[in-house]
Amino acid sequence: MPPVVVWACLGAFFVVLQTYVLVSWLVDGTHIDKAPESSGFGTTMEVIGVLVPLLTVVPVVVLTVKFVRESRAQRRATFDLLLVIGCVLSAWQDPLLNWFHPVITVNTNQFMATSSWAPYVPGWQGPGEHQQAEMPWHALVAGLGTALSAIVVGAGVQWLAKRRPGIRPIRLMGFAVLLGMVLTATSEPFLPALGFFIWSGATPELTLFSGTWYQFPVYELVTAGTYFAALAMLRLAVNERGETLAERGVGELSWRRTTWLRLLAVAGVTNVAYVAYAVGHMLFAWNHGSPPTDLPDFFRPPAAY
Repeated sequence: MPPVVVWACLGAFFVVLQTYVLVSWLVDGTHIDKAPESSGFGTTMEVIGVLVPLLTVVPVVVLTVKFVRESRAQRRATFDLLLVIGCVLSAWQDPLLNWFHPVITVNTNQFMATSSWAPYVPGWQGPGEHQQAEMPWHALVAGLGTALSAIVVGAGVQWLAKRRPGIRPIRLMGFAVLLGMVLTATSEPFLPALGFFIWSGATPELTLFSGTWYQFPVYELVTAGTYFAALAMLRLAVNERGETLAERGVGELSWRRTTWLRLLAVAGVTNVAYVAYAVGHMLFAWNHGSPPTDLPDFFRPPAAY
């Protein structure tokens, strides 16, 4: 069986699962009780909460339009376009980091905050329905940002490969992880400080400003950097037919609608990559410290755990 079929089956499984989860969540209602407005960060932070995700979407939308035009010109969906869609189809896993212990707690007063859909995933071990907040808009932005980060990291790897012909793949992978860590370090630590969410469960010995509500786990640089690097290397590792590891074998098939098969295959890869990223944080959460002290009312749980 060609690899593309295996990955497409995984992709189809994740698409069906998230459809079930999101439909159950919508049918049950997405309401979450908000904290009193007096406990918020003020109007400035509310404006930032709207502007930051909107500004983040702009470069991704521009690139997506570019990828659509390239696909039309080639009369074939490019891998970059499939990667953007695949990352969006994996964004539903955003709240699953809290599977066993609280890892991330969302600000209930943020723009478009709702209840989380995570409790509707079969086997969920965290808090029940309407006890955990989530920001669907931010989850979508995170998915789009993942695709953009992978493309940026891939561009950096291509630059190094051209400057040093014959460089070993393991060194390219290390360079990709380093670039992913730099991207994470220059963006993500500011989000808790802006009041979007907090790292409510982090290993104290590996966390900056441990015990404060703006604490940041250093190992997030490694987990996120590796996540971006893996997708970037997937994008670059192509065979003589221009097929990535997820698409291998599609040229051998006689099917006419191979674009859907490729899309499901890429969705399978992006979902598996996110599972690996989430499992990394779940393992670190086994040794999680106490939730930060002096938490505002709009950060919750930890009471539900």
